[in-house]
Amino acid sequence: MIEDLNPVVRGRGNYFALGDVVSLFEDLDAWIRMRLRSKVRGSKAHQVSNAIMPNRVLRAYGLVSLETIVRNRRLSPA
Repeated sequence: MIEDLNPVVRGRGNYFALGDVVSLFEDLDAWIRMRLRSKVRGSKAHQVSNAIMPNRVLRAYGLVSLETIVRNRRLSPA
């Protein structure tokens, strides 16, 4: 599922990265992680899901972050 999701996240992130969207992307990243956790858990998302599968686990599986895309684009020379 993450392999299918990453190209979409990268595409949207690169397209919208020109605007002031860091705070919006932080919220969207949190929502994406919450939906992935609920899919793995097989039920609605709960606060316990964050403890069971922290962000670092999702990053280890290769999940791309919209916030990281924006921050890297701003740091790299055009």
